Amino acid sequence: MRRSLRGVSLIEVLTAIVVVSVAISLISVSWHLLSRVHRRADQNIQETRLVERLALRFRMDMRETVSARVADVAPARGWDLQCVDGRVIEYRHEPGGIARRVKRGDQIEHRDLYRLPNWADVRFTSAEDSSPKPCVVSFYRHPTEQAKLDATSPVENLSARQPWLIVTSPVTHESEVP
Repeated sequence: MRRSLRGVSLIEVLTAIVVVSVAISLISVSWHLLSRVHRRADQNIQETRLVERLALRFRMDMRETVSARVADVAPARGWDLQCVDGRVIEYRHEPGGIARRVKRGDQIEHRDLYRLPNWADVRFTSAEDSSPKPCVVSFYRHPTEQAKLDATSPVENLSARQPWLIVTSPVTHESEVP
């Protein structure tokens, strides 16, 4: 009688080790990419919520506004909103984001800071050709960030940049934007 010994050759063991190591490396690379996508998605959600809160606050302030004017005071630019009850609400684009200050006379009653993403650039304008004249806050991407997103857009052409988000609100009372 002959007994058959069934064994595994060295080639088969090495092949199994190679297959398992390739599978583990593919899984680790996929895990890394998924975590990066998840991090970026969380960041986008936080940025969107921040801008939504800012837009809601801006629109609520505009409902109480008697007059509004663009304040282009260096180094910050923004809006000065005069309210019915005598308060002045200032929106200023500062290095940390957009600052909202509620003032009565020279005293600051309240201050908020809406931190914007590093890539954001903000413009405060009013539409001259419409009635009532709306107060517009436009969010742009910095030219270098826009060029990263769209390789065909030239960095130097600032006027061709499309806004990322526009928040508009008309002055609701009889006085209009000067």
